Amino acid sequence: MRYFYIYETLLYCLSIFFISKNILGYRIRHKIYVYLPLLLFIPMILTATDKSIFYLTFPIYILAFLLAFKVLFEKIMIRSIISTYLVIFSINLIFISIINLFVKSNLLNFYLVDFIFNTITTIIYIAISFSNIRYEIKRMVDWTPKMIKRLCMVTLIVGMLLATVLFDSSAFEHFIKWTVFARVSLGLTLITICVIIPVMVTTSISNNHLKFLTIKFTEQMKNQARHYKALAESNYKIRKFKHDFKNLSFALKKYLAEGRCEEAIKILEEYNKNMASSENIRFDTGNGIADALLEDKAMLAESFGGNIVFKGALPIDKIEPTDICIILGNSLDNAIEAIEKITDNREKIISVSSDIGNGYMFLKIENPVNEKVDISGNHITTTKEDKSLHGFGIFSLKEAIKKYNGKLSFASTNDKFTASIDLSLQ
Repeated sequence: MRYFYIYETLLYCLSIFFISKNILGYRIRHKIYVYLPLLLFIPMILTATDKSIFYLTFPIYILAFLLAFKVLFEKIMIRSIISTYLVIFSINLIFISIINLFVKSNLLNFYLVDFIFNTITTIIYIAISFSNIRYEIKRMVDWTPKMIKRLCMVTLIVGMLLATVLFDSSAFEHFIKWTVFARVSLGLTLITICVIIPVMVTTSISNNHLKFLTIKFTEQMKNQARHYKALAESNYKIRKFKHDFKNLSFALKKYLAEGRCEEAIKILEEYNKNMASSENIRFDTGNGIADALLEDKAMLAESFGGNIVFKGALPIDKIEPTDICIILGNSLDNAIEAIEKITDNREKIISVSSDIGNGYMFLKIENPVNEKVDISGNHITTTKEDKSLHGFGIFSLKEAIKKYNGKLSFASTNDKFTASIDLSLQ
């Protein structure tokens, strides 16, 4: 049985590794550290030959494995590792205890069920960690309040303890007559209370949190759109003034010819003032709100040594102002965040190009990156320390694109990241 415990520990290590890496999104410090948990199995196997030493040191090995994962992953907290371990262990033990109700009760059968079930669940955990479901799980974990997470954890632990006591038939067979109906009813009740209800609660709370964030974010984007609209009107007046200078020059000539120098000087001073205000207007996309937004983001990029270059045109009335702010603003924010992390002397140019044709708009944002971005299933793995709001910018970007039957795709090399957005303007 000692070697069974070693095999079970291996399964738990595999589950924790893939959940931490692919679902929770933690980065590995270095590939060589992957061997650290594996090396711990060597002394574990050696001590398995001596029963007394093995059972005495087994809890120490479990603690050592948890600490090894702390070393393996960047920025991971020990409580996240312990929580992952407890969730896997509790769920497995609850289901194994229930299954053993319907299996002839003996130690061999118990370990056989444990062996099969743990193998199957490990395969399931690994499969989920590579599927798109992991992003929904990640969002639920990130956006559920800590208090609810702790409550769910306590529920699982209590359920685990109840399962081991209530379904140990050998302890109750003398005074409890287990019937099939009683077993099924009690098993389903425990699964519902300890597994299904916590999942439903966390999903509901995370969805409500998402709705709250969406409302707040939309309101913020509306305010931002009004701000950029005001700037766009101001920029339009300046451009109009520059366009009308030809007519103004005739008035200047007339004043000068008549010797009315003071009036001519006043006109020139007013013109110079407006020209000074227009010097920073670098974008002419055809959409005033987009021009103002690009100008604002360009100033932010410059503070990190970057520059935004725009090529093409944007529609005036085919896209709502709020959606312009969400689509273009979020894309540029991500690009600016990327150039902020660049430490070498490369040019930090964010290239934005837009083509319009046949009722569609094709927008592409390219920016340099410090390292290749981890993209899987058209999702980006976060490197932010604050996980609670991670993904919301991308989520809101995708929601805005959906309104125009659009498509969002990402691509990355070791030194460049590209976001491509296709929108239907019909």
